[in-house]
Amino acid sequence: MDIAVILCCWIVSFVFAGIEAGLLSIDPVRLRHHVKQNRPAAVRLNRLLNRPERLLVTVLLVTNLADILALLLLTRRLVWILGSADFLRRCSLRFRFIFLCWPFFRNHFFAGFRFER
Repeated sequence: MDIAVILCCWIVSFVFAGIEAGLLSIDPVRLRHHVKQNRPAAVRLNRLLNRPERLLVTVLLVTNLADILALLLLTRRLVWILGSADFLRRCSLRFRFIFLCWPFFRNHFFAGFRFER
């Protein structure tokens, strides 16, 4: 049951991430052109984009809630499979590796960015 809910959460997350990408890549000139031609989908989309912050907040909230729910269920499932002691031991090893290696990778990661003052 948990696996089905996790997969559904991931599907919802993928769909809403696609909606977010689509909303951010809309060409406003082309949209206005289609609205002038009175195409129903363009008119509906233009009505939604009159308040873009409301639409994007909704999309981001749904995406994040689905991701968090999937992560919680996956963690619960892994603790059930591995046992709490083994799960915590494996997580601590992963985190230790990440925190020890971060100083080495940090300089390479930020080397491509130029910070202007």
